[in-house]
Formats: sequence, structure tokens, C-alpha cells
Amino acid sequence: REAPVIILVLNTNGKSPFDPVNADDRITEICDTLSIGASIQNILLKATELGLGTLWIANTCFAYRELTEYLDTKNQLVGAIAVGYPDESPNPRPRKSLDEIIEFR
Repeated sequence: REAPVIILVLNTNGKSPFDPVNADDRITEICDTLSIGASIQNILLKATELGLGTLWIANTCFAYRELTEYLDTKNQLVGAIAVGYPDESPNPRPRKSLDEIIEFR
């Protein structure tokens, strides 16, 4: 609500999640979305490195039509990233050790 910058992330190869899509296009769309997710993660990591706070907003589907109409786009809206300087610096959350979360077989 208070972030000065919102980055809206679009898939130029994708369609609205409310439109019918054939199986081949859906597979391409899923692969594109995975790549876009990795790109978003890189943006978040770089922003954090620069001292910025971020929030990855993945539930844009609740206002999908309104947002795409506002943007005047037929491209698929994948998500949004709120960016700004944080008002607080919370303590890091406790992390499990790698031995607790990784299993090699």
C-alpha cells in the first residue's frame, strides 16, 4: 500500500488465465512462467542487496481484469513486485540446517 514503486510482470507469450488455451500453448506458458519466476527472484535478491525492501505479489488474479484493462494489455499478468525502502529491519527468521532439509540418494 505504501511502496513507491510497483513492477507489474507480464508474459508476452501468455494469455489470460481465464481464457481457454490448448495443451501445447499451456506447456509453453508454464515453462515461460517458471522462467519469469526465476527472473523475479533475481530482481528481489538484487533489490535486497541494494538495501531495498520488496514484496512479491503473486495473487494478482484477484484483480486480473482490472489491472490488465488499466495497463491496456492482452499480455498475461504474472505478478507484481512492490519495491521501496523498508521502515523496519526485522530480525532474520530462524533457519533449519541443510542436513535437516536436504537428502541425497
